[in-house]
Amino acid sequence: MTYLSLRDFLDVATKTGKPRITKVRQIKHAEKYSPVTDFYKPLREGIVSAHKAGKSKAALKGLLLGVSDKRKLANYPLAVAGYDAWWSAHHLKWFDPPKGKYSKHGFEISINPELGLEINGSQHVIKLYLNTDPLPPYRAALIGALMTHVVGTAAPLAVLGALDVRRSVLINATASTAVLMSTVDSVLGDIAAIWPTV
Repeated sequence: MTYLSLRDFLDVATKTGKPRITKVRQIKHAEKYSPVTDFYKPLREGIVSAHKAGKSKAALKGLLLGVSDKRKLANYPLAVAGYDAWWSAHHLKWFDPPKGKYSKHGFEISINPELGLEINGSQHVIKLYLNTDPLPPYRAALIGALMTHVVGTAAPLAVLGALDVRRSVLINATASTAVLMSTVDSVLGDIAAIWPTV
């Protein structure tokens, strides 16, 4: 079984033709994951730990202390401001989000939503999207479908979705999971066909 991150899978899924082949090649020959090179890891972990510890949103400002990397200094404050604005609109209470894996055609995708939050009394399982560009609807739909398929049964009453952090927008999973999962399987089939040739 070959591991694919959710991000790598989505990067392939949103491309066609030669760009898809190029992306599969890049993923196959990329260096193994290292926490040191995970640009948003400290920010994701800081948001999670603030909720787990029951801290107020003032704790978000602490995430910026000690950041010296120029790229992080240019990106983290915008993400923190977006998350702060979203948090301000809700009363949040932490619970551990379910996690899981999806396997097909010899590839495995980990589905690890970062947040389990009761929002005004309703459970939400949330994947954080921290990129500069807005979260594209197709990408959000695939995230929602995979979350529904993989972790939905572990949290049957929860609303599943992805939070576009910078824009403070939560995009909930749609009802078209079956159709979207057939797309997921098709993309994984393409990856499996391309993989040995690149």
